[in-house]
Amino acid sequence: MGSDSQPAPGEAPASQRAAVVVAHLADMHLDGTALPRLRLEAVANRLRASSDGIDMIVVTGDLVEATESPDPASDYTLIDELLASIAPVVWCPGNSDDRVLMDRRGFSDVRVRT
Repeated sequence: MGSDSQPAPGEAPASQRAAVVVAHLADMHLDGTALPRLRLEAVANRLRASSDGIDMIVVTGDLVEATESPDPASDYTLIDELLASIAPVVWCPGNSDDRVLMDRRGFSDVRVRT
């Protein structure tokens, strides 16, 4: 890869490359209480309203406190519905997530949801 002043052969100068905007979210810890859900909704609204436009969302670990939430399946559904409506999402479960429930939603391991 070349520098901005000297791009590598076949590479466009930085000023001519399209920017890619990636939002990274982690440690949502939805647990059935209102505060984590309200925070997630506020973040989703901010991403949706971003003037930059979001090209991809990367969500890493601890989406739901699966052992504490009274309905972790609904929590995963909420996260999926809020974020996938904004941009493609890459999911990576954490130690507090229920991988079986995530797999049922279609986003266990590292996967892109569009």
